[in-house]
Amino acid sequence: MIKIRMGIYMILYILIGCNSEESKNIKKEFYKNGKLFKEYSVNKKDIKEGDFKEYYENGKIKKKYKYLNGKLEGEQKEFYESGTLKSKGYYINGVLDSLIYHYYTNGNIEQESFRFEGKLFGAQKEFDVDGNLTNMNFKVNDSEWVSSLDFDKSGSIIKKAGSLIYCIAEKRENSIKDTLGLLFYIMVPPLYTSKSQVLEIKDGGIIDKQDCNLVDVNNNKAFLFKRRFNETGNYIVRFKLILSQPLSKASIKDSLDVNLNLK
Repeated sequence: MIKIRMGIYMILYILIGCNSEESKNIKKEFYKNGKLFKEYSVNKKDIKEGDFKEYYENGKIKKKYKYLNGKLEGEQKEFYESGTLKSKGYYINGVLDSLIYHYYTNGNIEQESFRFEGKLFGAQKEFDVDGNLTNMNFKVNDSEWVSSLDFDKSGSIIKKAGSLIYCIAEKRENSIKDTLGLLFYIMVPPLYTSKSQVLEIKDGGIIDKQDCNLVDVNNNKAFLFKRRFNETGNYIVRFKLILSQPLSKASIKDSLDVNLNLK
């Protein structure tokens, strides 16, 4: 009985596999000279489903995508005509939602960025052709600029503009009945160490303070501050940051105040 059942299961598996393949059609497009330009699979509704490949005229791969019900899904790659990797990123439901890498023809990273639901968010990095970091900048919603750092060949900061700290509040309005949540994003460059602290201030006096252990979130460092205040009034939550480079002993200080009116 066991052997018979195993045989039936194998037949069913083969039939299901065949039906699955038959439900997809492979389409091909060609250059004027007859060489393959694109090939991709579509489902019964003639919607892209599965692998998509685009080629240069020399026959080398240019793009490798995957589709799910007509939308880009999963890791996508693009290549130079030489065959080396040009860029890669990850799509979810047709939208870029991942770290994205762009490469020079020599294989070194040219740009590293992060997109959340299709929009630039957080620290973006730019490198020269030799692999040295030249710039870091923090952006929100593609165009909202927060800060920027320029570096020399040794990786030391030579120019700073804007604040290295960005805060998102869990709620726009808070009362003493709520647990306050503030998510601080901090731009920390390679070769630098960070030391940070959160101060709670009321009526000009410090009522509490704590050292922060930053964690990695996407392409950033972050700290989640949570607190439930017992009294109404005006508060300041101040995030203080010190960046230090052990080799040069250089340091940069920054801070950000979040003003709260709790009712």
